[in-house]
Amino acid sequence: DIEDVIASIYEKTMIQTNLLLDQNVINRVVNRILNASHIDIYGTGITDTIAKEMYFKFQILGLPCQIHNGANVRYLERIRLQKNNVSILISTSGNNKLIADIAKTLSDSHIYTVGIVSTQGNKVADYCQDIIRFDTSLFRDVDTFCSTFAASYIVNILYASLFYRFETEKYLKNCERDL
Repeated sequence: DIEDVIASIYEKTMIQTNLLLDQNVINRVVNRILNASHIDIYGTGITDTIAKEMYFKFQILGLPCQIHNGANVRYLERIRLQKNNVSILISTSGNNKLIADIAKTLSDSHIYTVGIVSTQGNKVADYCQDIIRFDTSLFRDVDTFCSTFAASYIVNILYASLFYRFETEKYLKNCERDL
């Protein structure tokens, strides 16, 4: 029974997340990541694990990235000078104070930021140029379970989109070479 319940929760969480996804935002984020000189990924608490998952997948693709579980003011001051950096902030509540403070600092420094956040909170989203939202309101009693799954699902969508772009580019280069 538990397996069926969990499978059902996963399915409904993916459906709810898919309904919120804006393909234009996903494409814009993927394009910015592909053109970034560096990618910073932020997560704290439970989202630290999701941030590590994203970091690992981006490293597989050869993308220059770094993971953070807090704020390093000196680092944030230094990257302010680099205009094509991308910062990705993950907050399962959308209201994590530390992540919101980091988002504000990045926004004040005019660094492109992407928030992967719940629809339940806006503190982080208020400072991000692009937002990828997920909704777990159907499952408030298992909210952390659903929100971590939904955030990981979004990480997988970004990874798959980037992987597809790299593979398409490689295929096209091979076709040109064969001509």
